[in-house]
Amino acid sequence: MKKNFLASSIIFIVCLMFMLSSCTSEDSLSKPIFGTTEVGIITEATATLKSMITSDRGYNITARGVCWSTSPNPTIENDTTYDAFGIGEYTSIIKDLSPSTIYYVRAYATNQFGTAYGLQATFTAKSFALTSNTPAFIMAQSAVSGGFVSSNGDSVTVIARGVCWSTSVNPTVSLTTKTVNGSGIGSFSSIMKDLMADTKYYVRAYVTNSVGTTYGNELNFTTQNGIVILTTAAATAETSTSATLGGNISNDGGAPVTERGVCWSTSINPTISLSTKTVNGSGAGSFTSFLTGLQSGTTYYVRAYATNSVGTTYGDEKSFSTRLLSGTLTDIDGNLYHFITIGTQTWMVENLRTTKYRDGTSIPNVTEATQWRVLTTGAYCDYNNAVGNSTTYGRLYNWYAVSNSPSIAPTGWHVPTDAEWATLTTYLGGMNVAGGKLKEAGTAHWVGSNTGSTNESGFSALPGGCRNRDDWTFGGIGYEGFWWCISEDSATSDAWFRHMSYQGNLVFRLYSTKSFGFSVRCVRD
Repeated sequence: MKKNFLASSIIFIVCLMFMLSSCTSEDSLSKPIFGTTEVGIITEATATLKSMITSDRGYNITARGVCWSTSPNPTIENDTTYDAFGIGEYTSIIKDLSPSTIYYVRAYATNQFGTAYGLQATFTAKSFALTSNTPAFIMAQSAVSGGFVSSNGDSVTVIARGVCWSTSVNPTVSLTTKTVNGSGIGSFSSIMKDLMADTKYYVRAYVTNSVGTTYGNELNFTTQNGIVILTTAAATAETSTSATLGGNISNDGGAPVTERGVCWSTSINPTISLSTKTVNGSGAGSFTSFLTGLQSGTTYYVRAYATNSVGTTYGDEKSFSTRLLSGTLTDIDGNLYHFITIGTQTWMVENLRTTKYRDGTSIPNVTEATQWRVLTTGAYCDYNNAVGNSTTYGRLYNWYAVSNSPSIAPTGWHVPTDAEWATLTTYLGGMNVAGGKLKEAGTAHWVGSNTGSTNESGFSALPGGCRNRDDWTFGGIGYEGFWWCISEDSATSDAWFRHMSYQGNLVFRLYSTKSFGFSVRCVRD
């Protein structure tokens, strides 16, 4: 029994092995036979292939095509085409490829016994020769970029191109902002708008065709901060109710200035929303602002401002005080003076009477004529050396006292220049008529009829006379008035002065030796 069982088992195993061997051989011999697979036209997203089935071995082919993958030995479990059935040559078109990617491809054919594969081929999907332009003209809220499409090979036509950007890396046309700048190959320029100031952006050029979008190299840039750099100009030509100021914008921060001017207040840190302002055009550069409607004798604080799309920026704060129409002041000796505003200037109404310089140093009182004539340093005297004359007419000073440093004038005041005297007489109609408007009216101090003198300016010029050059004695009181300028005549080294007479309304502009004794009127700084 044991021998019969063993013999039966051996026969069963041999038969089973024969059957398996016979089946495998029949299956292998029943599948189609392939020729080569040739790769044809390749684009960024497609490839065309030609394959050949040389024999179906007598069994109908029910499906054929190619299969592909980014890994070797693709099968029909990967991406495939279906290209009908039967033997012979057939063409397959692969779609939806990724540019610049290596692919592996094999032909396949299926019959009742299964699927057979041809030899593996490889190819690389093309890509556009696309370059992103370096960002330029970078402002606070805009910049310019673009790209260059040098070739599109065998691909379909470029239907859209531009740039896309984001504050994150790898911007895309579907997830970030983009421009559309025509179509086709060649260079193009793109303006990126509505950016945020002082922000880093990433940008890429892109091109789109019927099968997808390709991107250029990624670049980055940072927008300007949009903060305007500007300064406030100091006040000039203050009157009792107006002043001239302005500012200078040296940098607009990358966002064009749409409004500029100055704002002012009697409190510090004026703003355009809480204070009065001027509007003086737009853009960068310097500008001038004229302030009107001010209160006399008032201190104002002023700042230049510039507004752009980012906001409003202010310059440094300046302050100024409008002139009082009239008022009083004292010199270092305690002498009281009145003052009045005439045009853009404020003048003392009386002649100077001080016996000291601003720092308290005494001015020598020289009474002797022989001593006076040889002086080259400062000195003063009273007319006829009578102290009582100084009460009405003020004191007489040589030019050396007038030009001394520290000044002979009270703090905040100075001896007028030749040009400042010219400003005064010009404001009053010119030297031919200004005398009548400057001289005290009537005959209380001026001799004769003093015809035409109205003193409408309030200057109240008096005929204080002088210490003259003939014998260095005194003359002219009641008839003439002489007032020093601090300016020298460049040709003679003499000094300029102004002269008015009882005989008419002229103001004479003259120069003389610096040893004369003349009156002094001060003008406010």
